[in-house]
Amino acid sequence: MAIKFVLNETSYFGNGARETLVGEIQQRGFQKVFLVSDKALVEAGVTAKVEELLKKAKIKYTLYDKIKPNPTIKNVKDGVTSCKRAKADVIVAVGGGSSIDTAKGISIVMTNPER
Repeated sequence: MAIKFVLNETSYFGNGARETLVGEIQQRGFQKVFLVSDKALVEAGVTAKVEELLKKAKIKYTLYDKIKPNPTIKNVKDGVTSCKRAKADVIVAVGGGSSIDTAKGISIVMTNPER
């Protein structure tokens, strides 16, 4: 069973967490996902499991997988540029701390462009 954890936004982890994603996206009316992950998870096929769910639900997405361990400001800036280019209206992080931290950094800049 997926466990819901709300801090700044919503996080799911545990068994069934992936399966809650499509419902969350649809319920909130989002149209385009900016999917943030790292190359290791892409190569291991973990990110593909999320991509399959998005494709099956016909939810458009763009993958950003240029995350470094202990992400840098450049990681976030590059992610912001890619997110703007993708015209995404929601960010989904797949992975651990580096992916989540980068996604949070991108989100902060995207929602506070004056800063």
